Amino acid sequence: MDTNAGLDRRELLGQGALAALAALFAPAASARTTSACDSAMTADYAAFKAIRVFTGDDGHSHFEEFEFKGEALPFRLQGDSKVTPGFLKYYHSKATQVTILRGPPNLDLPWHNAPTAASEFFFMVQGSNTLITKAGSKTIRPGTVVIFEDAQGTGHAGKVGPNGYTVINVVLA
Repeated sequence: MDTNAGLDRRELLGQGALAALAALFAPAASARTTSACDSAMTADYAAFKAIRVFTGDDGHSHFEEFEFKGEALPFRLQGDSKVTPGFLKYYHSKATQVTILRGPPNLDLPWHNAPTAASEFFFMVQGSNTLITKAGSKTIRPGTVVIFEDAQGTGHAGKVGPNGYTVINVVLA
């Protein structure tokens, strides 16, 4: 079964535009060190790393690092002809809201929960943010996706990095 049948050319171009936007704002690879949170793609591009923030049984927010597995993304140019240009699809879902946010340098973000029960994808485009939970902290850098699902419990706090940040926040349907 072709799981990409519903994807049209405009949607694929839109996904490519988001990737190009992220590449535009991301610092040069040579200026960065690599860790699980820094590098969104695995070396062979077969998986995309992300961090999930969820409420545990103890009522506190916790981190879980995981990988989306990629699958080849064939799409139709005209008629029935298919082309697979080497793109991989890691995840696809409808969204109810997309917001681009900028945070000023060194801002302390107070304790709060994810604002909705729906999952929210927080894509760091530029700058950094230290995400804090009762279980620890992680510095989020460009290319990292954080999925917030901690709508209840003690929540999380943060500290915007010294250069501020720009993020794309996507609330899933």
